[in-house]
Amino acid sequence: MTVLIATPTWNRRAIVSLTAAALQVSDRRPEDTDYLVTDDASTEYTEEDLKALFPWARIIRHPQRHSNHLMNTYVCFSEFLKGTYSHLVILDSDMIVSPDWRNRLEDLIQTPDFRIGSLYNSQSHRVTQDCGSYCVKATAGFAGMVFTREVLQVFLDLRGPASSALGLREPASSALGLREPASSALGLREPASSADLQGPKGSIVKHDHDDFAVCRFVGPIFHVTKPSVLAHIGINGLYNGSDYNTIDRAADFVWSSIDPGLKKACEDLLKVNLT
Repeated sequence: MTVLIATPTWNRRAIVSLTAAALQVSDRRPEDTDYLVTDDASTEYTEEDLKALFPWARIIRHPQRHSNHLMNTYVCFSEFLKGTYSHLVILDSDMIVSPDWRNRLEDLIQTPDFRIGSLYNSQSHRVTQDCGSYCVKATAGFAGMVFTREVLQVFLDLRGPASSALGLREPASSALGLREPASSALGLREPASSADLQGPKGSIVKHDHDDFAVCRFVGPIFHVTKPSVLAHIGINGLYNGSDYNTIDRAADFVWSSIDPGLKKACEDLLKVNLT
């Protein structure tokens, strides 16, 4: 099992700094895992600033911002598929990790029949089954998502233009040695009707951004850590200090486990007491 942890960034220096700080005070050293930061030509900090925040990471900084900002996340996908990693974690740049997040990630990946999951137990996505240390959901957002290599490749195939933009082979199922269609081989299917494209805001079924959204996995269930390994301190590129409820919150994140200095910095940023 080899894991790549990838964080796409663009501006929001105060928030990105807190995300980096949380990684440094976790129970496992961040340099023990391959870590990638892809920056979409931020104007609030330089590449050297990012290297100072994430000294253990490989930094890819684009000279110009993508016209579609979500392509920065696709670069994370592409870099993952170029390597030999078995799992990809998308750790958004506005997430705080719990101290034990690496151990919890390994536990999640080793659950029976794991194909796709999330470290972020969002209130926006309904639990369909409680399994103790994790729960099962029909949908999950991209923040904190954990992909197996096979499911990510099929997801990109179903997206079509995304695969072409990344220069990926078509179809990926042939490269994976799967029978056609690849989605059937993995227990997936493409949306059968417009009803399949409806889902909670931020979900893999119906993402916030229509140009990124629209593929539904029916078959592999989403395994989600419980309690949540991540807490969200931003949404849609912004935060609202006067109303923390505008943030898509974790259902059960244990703030008392966070380093007191880091927790205080989050409270100061959000102007709220975190419990």
